[in-house]
Amino acid sequence: MRLQLIPAALVLGALAGRARAQDAEHPTEVGVDTLVYTDTDNVIVSSTTAGAQAKLDDDGSEVHASALVDAVTAASVDVITEATPRFTEVREEADVGGSWAHGTWIPSARYRFSHEPDYLSNGAGLRLQHRLGTDTTIDGGYDLTYDLVSRSGTPLAIFQRTLVTHAADLSLSQVIDDKTVVRVAYSLTAQSGYLEKPYRYVPLFDAAGVAAASADGMTLGLDTFGRYRLPERPAEEVPDLRLRNALAVRAVRWVDLIGGAIRGDYRLYLDDWGIRSHTGELSVRRERDRREWSLTERLYEQTAADFWRRTYVVEDGAIPRYRTVDRDLSHFVANTAELGFHDQYDRWSWYATAGVMYTKYFDYLFLDHRFAILAGAGVKVDL
Repeated sequence: MRLQLIPAALVLGALAGRARAQDAEHPTEVGVDTLVYTDTDNVIVSSTTAGAQAKLDDDGSEVHASALVDAVTAASVDVITEATPRFTEVREEADVGGSWAHGTWIPSARYRFSHEPDYLSNGAGLRLQHRLGTDTTIDGGYDLTYDLVSRSGTPLAIFQRTLVTHAADLSLSQVIDDKTVVRVAYSLTAQSGYLEKPYRYVPLFDAAGVAAASADGMTLGLDTFGRYRLPERPAEEVPDLRLRNALAVRAVRWVDLIGGAIRGDYRLYLDDWGIRSHTGELSVRRERDRREWSLTERLYEQTAADFWRRTYVVEDGAIPRYRTVDRDLSHFVANTAELGFHDQYDRWSWYATAGVMYTKYFDYLFLDHRFAILAGAGVKVDL
């Protein structure tokens, strides 16, 4: 993992030198962050990011670069149901970009590269921010991502698929008074190409198997589905096009009584696969002597995709055209609570977060619920 961060360190050093040459009053901020995730579905994720941002002026011009390494170890139900042993996979990502202020206009650009053993991703984006006076800001952007999906151990000549993602968003931020800010944002994402997972296969049943399970008093689940399923297990198949829409509203209010801010967020999501979701979040932040405490509560609920089934039943010998066991396409509710702390001393600052998440799946064949623990920490310094 340290070897992967060496190129990032060179980039960060170059940025620091560039910033010092530009203006000593505009420091370069260099930071390292680590996030650890573990859950009751036997998944462990550790993610380390090193990054830097060099401010070029006081109007919003800057350049930035970061490098990320994810290490995932899993023996989840997705793995177990495929008779695959526990695996560990590493993903490396690099991100560079910058913005250049021209009066009240701030255009920016970025490029992102991500690599893992069976996935290669390249993405680029453009943004434009416009300040209308001191109280109103309009911000819009467009991103294009091109992904190559392969299967570990399989030659590319036999299996390689592509996925293209177009994403656009537009937001309006408005200062209501000296204590209140409101932001409204809309995003549209279009994905076309290979949207399946290359290692995911779907168990099939027939009417006789379902009836036999019922006669035995069995509820089809992780421990019982293998007794009643058909021998065929086709690969996952979902539509090749997905259109996603999201509308989000945020309000932030400074409250003298608590010496901090209260932030409320709501997001409505709709797509052409039939999924609808609602996300509500409430955060309280209290500041004192350059120290900040935060408490955040987030509730997420979504419906299932139109083609989602707990069990896919073959009728008249015909396999359902669309089929999946992706739990993220099912009906579920997730609740997350997180506590954070931030402290600053001179040019140094550090933070730590800890949280828990509970997810309830209402109609997923292999899992009823999942409990997760999240922890993060980071340090930043102004050079």
